[in-house]
Amino acid sequence: MRLAALAFVLALPGSAFAVTGPEAVQRAQDWVNAQMPYCQVPYGGCDSHVCCGAGYRPENPDWDPYRSDCSGMVSYCWDIGGPGRVTTQFAPFVTDISYVIDATELQPGDALNSDEHIMLFAGWADYLNVAVLIDESDWGYPAQQRNLTVYVSGSTVTRADWPSNPFQAIRYANIQPACTPSCNGSVLTGADCGQGDCGAYGSSCVDDSLGARCVFYACPAQGSATVCMPDGHTIGTCQDGAISTGDCAAYGSTCVDDSLGARCVFSACPAQGTTQICMPDGHTIGTCTNGGITTGDCAAYGASCIDDSLGARCAYPDICPNQGDALVCLPDGHTLGNCHDGVPTLTNCSTNGQICQVDGTTASCVDPNATTSTSTSTSSSTSASSSTSTTGTTGEESTTGSTSTGSSSSGSSSSTTTGGTSLNPEPKPSSKPQDPEVEGGCGASGGGASLFALLALFGLRRRR
Repeated sequence: MRLAALAFVLALPGSAFAVTGPEAVQRAQDWVNAQMPYCQVPYGGCDSHVCCGAGYRPENPDWDPYRSDCSGMVSYCWDIGGPGRVTTQFAPFVTDISYVIDATELQPGDALNSDEHIMLFAGWADYLNVAVLIDESDWGYPAQQRNLTVYVSGSTVTRADWPSNPFQAIRYANIQPACTPSCNGSVLTGADCGQGDCGAYGSSCVDDSLGARCVFYACPAQGSATVCMPDGHTIGTCQDGAISTGDCAAYGSTCVDDSLGARCVFSACPAQGTTQICMPDGHTIGTCTNGGITTGDCAAYGASCIDDSLGARCAYPDICPNQGDALVCLPDGHTLGNCHDGVPTLTNCSTNGQICQVDGTTASCVDPNATTSTSTSTSSSTSASSSTSTTGTTGEESTTGSTSTGSSSSGSSSSTTTGGTSLNPEPKPSSKPQDPEVEGGCGASGGGASLFALLALFGLRRRR
């Protein structure tokens, strides 16, 4: 209620009697049911707008002494004596019979107050979002109960339809607990005196050191636990008998409860132990640990996921055989791949001025002039042999033949390079190539080359 409208009203503090929250709410609902009209004076008086006697306001000896405005209604609900206090005589302005509380602690029978208006709190329709409020709002309107959207911050509650007038959550100092929570078989009586059958939710009513409450049948009454429900895919988290659930099936899993405890187990993973698997898409690799799975994408590194007698791994079937060792040349002409079980270790032949060359079933780094040198040496050798035949067996001839043989030997060396034994040995790759670590990156060692970069360069990513 606005102070300006009540300047002529001198409300006395009145007596303070104990009342329960549900009783306070019921008293407010009595006004709603009676269609109590707004009036700023007690029954029989006249304010600046109306006379509040017979024919205008319902008569009742319990509420006749109170004003039927917003603060008069709350005064009546809290049974503090008529004609009732005004808004600024409640907390946060005056704290002799009421005090501010955090809005998260609001209980039925508390109130929301500002210097302009006060409302009785009857409960939450949606916790911390939609409040059930009862009030007397203005002339021409009766007492009403409404569900109003609110915004909560600490002790402040702001109505979405009245953002310029934030309220404070307050509690009557003499409010009494309505009921002591208790069990009667499976029926639970709550602090607000409301009753419910725990059995309707598959629970029993338990009253122990934690108080009376419903305890779900699959949960321990105290402590925490994780359980599987009978449907085989619902997992539950228990806390002191209450349960919250999740659906393993939403992630392609089932709920398994074994020596490791209840948990979601992925359909393609064993329930216990660690292993790697390939997913049906052909490029996703999964690491299973006790039924849980983490995945990586082999395709991000130009690889495929293969699963054979060596196990699941990222490999490069477009470059290497899936099993065993092999030497291959990559399409750039200067990169040598040393394959081991589907994974190549790369050597850049060009760092030694060489190229990669395939000879039959193997490959090696060779001098790019090796082929030319071989042809020249072969010609020289033929010429020398001819000279020897013509000249005979003189020392000069022998020398000539010796020189020719030397030349032939040189040619033979060049030819051998082509076959795989290099006069200038190629850089050796790492002795044992490692399988790619999907989560760390499918890298390759040797020659300082990045497998991923080279594969990207060669356009060898596997099409998906």
